[in-house]
Amino acid sequence: MPEDQIKLAFSKVKQDIQTIFDELLNIKKELSENKENVKEILLRLESIKDGKKKQKEGISTGNDGANQSINHLINQSITNQSFNQSIHPINANYEGIKQFDPEKGANHLINQSLINQSINHSQDEKLKNLTVDISKTFLSLSKQELKLFLTIYQLEDESIEPSYKNLSLKMNLSEHCIRSHLSSLLKKNTPIIKKRLNNHTNLLSISKEFRALNLKQKLINLYYESDPHQKTLFDVN
Repeated sequence: MPEDQIKLAFSKVKQDIQTIFDELLNIKKELSENKENVKEILLRLESIKDGKKKQKEGISTGNDGANQSINHLINQSITNQSFNQSIHPINANYEGIKQFDPEKGANHLINQSLINQSINHSQDEKLKNLTVDISKTFLSLSKQELKLFLTIYQLEDESIEPSYKNLSLKMNLSEHCIRSHLSSLLKKNTPIIKKRLNNHTNLLSISKEFRALNLKQKLINLYYESDPHQKTLFDVN
């Protein structure tokens, strides 16, 4: 992604963070106003209670409306007190959010993005260098060397031990020729692993990392020169 687009993207992130911060401030303001309303109701309730104490017993039915108002205010007070208690966690969370600096948060995101971009660029360069090295290696092999490599690959696929003897039988070559070609392959840093068993038998294998690239068919195409003008193994179809 171009640098300008990255800056634009994180500028938008910064704006979104500021918008959220402003909304939280508005919520805090509304909660504060609700608290004031609760206080006012409580004061009115106390005033009505004081008035009730001064009244004589046997009040007229006309005072039923006052009693209903008191009950309403009590219920309203309880409701508002419950609401007030329920907003305490919000206030506590808000204190933590209030300490968050949108400017620093956005800068952190931008810095993290630049770091990730640098890492990705480095990985891309390593992958590019790896493909170049692999291509150079296999394009430099002779026909017989490439055939030996593919034969080792194939024997493994068939669950046959790629020993000198089995390779010799498969390729109709002497074991001496196999050793000679193998020595050349190892010097050219092809991804061949050589293991020597206790009975002095040498077993060969293709590295798992190279197998994961799934280049077998492209190597076969290279061997049969399906594209004699190719400059890189990864261009072979």
